[in-house]
Amino acid sequence: MERFVRERVFGFIGMILFTASVGWAAPVVDARLAHVLHQAGVEGCIAVVQISQNRTLVSDVSRCQERLMPASTFKIVHAVIALETGVVREDEIFLWDKNAYSFKAWEQDMTLRQAMAVSAVPVFQQIARRIGLERMAQWVVTLDYGNTKIGGVVDRFWLDGPLSISPLEQARFMAQLATGKFPVSPSSMMALRRVMPQEEVEGWHLFGKTGWAVAASPKVGWYVGWGERQDERLSFALKIPMPSLEQAPLRISLAKDALRTLGILATQEPIAKAGDDIPGMPH
Repeated sequence: MERFVRERVFGFIGMILFTASVGWAAPVVDARLAHVLHQAGVEGCIAVVQISQNRTLVSDVSRCQERLMPASTFKIVHAVIALETGVVREDEIFLWDKNAYSFKAWEQDMTLRQAMAVSAVPVFQQIARRIGLERMAQWVVTLDYGNTKIGGVVDRFWLDGPLSISPLEQARFMAQLATGKFPVSPSSMMALRRVMPQEEVEGWHLFGKTGWAVAASPKVGWYVGWGERQDERLSFALKIPMPSLEQAPLRISLAKDALRTLGILATQEPIAKAGDDIPGMPH
């Protein structure tokens, strides 16, 4: 009971401090971002936050404000809540339950980092049940995530709704992660950084997570994250139609194209096209 009271007090205080720390300037439409999507032959949205300048660039304001279920991008939030509440250890091994799944990569024992890398839904459903519905609801409100609604099913709300979030909100949420302005302990934030999918690109350290909202109509693909280079910080969110897994690699590729067209990544590479065979995470 004492722990429950502490968590409720912490959540209330954390929500006040967290939301008060955010003062975003209005988003600015950048035609270069729209051009990236146009050249690739897809509709959608790209949002990039240049954090030190407090500048948010979007391909289209209305599309970047449309909310949708976050799908597997919510695993970032899952992980940080689980680490902060202590229901998961960073080095914990999650045992395969021997069930058959649509992705063979889920049919193995794995760490939290490995579960993030292969986007293992069964692992994160187990984590969600450990967190519990009431505590999860409190944390989603504390973190001011999207519409903050999780409904009554603790292990499906990010896949089927009612939780939803826009690309603009995703990019700004990732900016808070990038700057450490988050109502969780430094140790939880450091652990999150270690378990996140990440790569080095032209001096930038990119952290990112894909998602596939198959319950949406039409189906939608996500890629969200942040980047660090010395004292520079940026965040991004991309949402595009994704009718099948054949389009999955396009999410990461287009996000990098967006950073190139803004001059953040210097290397010039061909703009991706829908259906290109570009290396990337499958889900």
